[in-house]
Amino acid sequence: MSEIFSIVKILIIMKNNTFINLFSIKLLVPILMVLFVFCPSICIWGSSTGTVEYLLSTENCGIDESDLGEVLSDAAKYKTKADIALVSSGLLYRNLLAGEADYNEISSVITSDNEILLCSMTGEELKNLLECSVSHLKVTTGDIIDEEASAFDGFLQISGLCVVCDVSAPTGERIISVSTDDGDAIDTSDNSDTYMVAITDEITDLYPDFFENKLVKRSGKTITEALFEYVEAGRAVVLDDDEYRMTGVRSKGILFGISPWIFVGVTAVFIVVGLHRSRSIIPPYSSDI
Repeated sequence: MSEIFSIVKILIIMKNNTFINLFSIKLLVPILMVLFVFCPSICIWGSSTGTVEYLLSTENCGIDESDLGEVLSDAAKYKTKADIALVSSGLLYRNLLAGEADYNEISSVITSDNEILLCSMTGEELKNLLECSVSHLKVTTGDIIDEEASAFDGFLQISGLCVVCDVSAPTGERIISVSTDDGDAIDTSDNSDTYMVAITDEITDLYPDFFENKLVKRSGKTITEALFEYVEAGRAVVLDDDEYRMTGVRSKGILFGISPWIFVGVTAVFIVVGLHRSRSIIPPYSSDI
């Protein structure tokens, strides 16, 4: 904001200065308008900053939800007041470090300042788009995601949804259930109820067949603008380690939504019980034999 006050002071000085004619003032106005449109970091936010409490990581964003992806999609949802927001992982450029962050710092973590679009989708359409998002995930024989082979810019970071999927299932049949973040189930076979979904415009290029006949509206808001305002408002909070928006896509391996450590633990219990039972049925050693 300090830059705006400086500009106002300059205008006052120019107005009171007899050596500067009216033509100079008229020339300055269009220059300021150009700066307002193309340099929002100077004209709108100035030196304003927000605080990032924890590191917002982009780790595994092409195959899994990430801290920055969660916050970025939350920001798009918050800025547009949509029911749901979807952001492509390809927008995530680098980690956003903890501490004070101005507009330039915020913009540097995103690959491009794309506009946020709005689109109405049914439960069935949501499921189909989410199926596209997880279709690139490839699993090993142990049902663990192959990180290198699966990385995809079109993997969607989500806000407003909780999704359960089975990445070992055939492509197109991986989404098991979809619900709102309030826990209300979304009927993925229903075409009557609709949801307002905020997306970034590169998603329409990543999934052209899906959006070919969809009516998409421009919001007039950019993703960088949304993220900066979200951080500035102190809302950039990540989920706890045991909270997930997408269950079944952990890069460290989840089999049908069950952590591999749980699977190992249950297996160990069965082994111990089996050994105990086998010992109990072996007759004791006898020296008479």
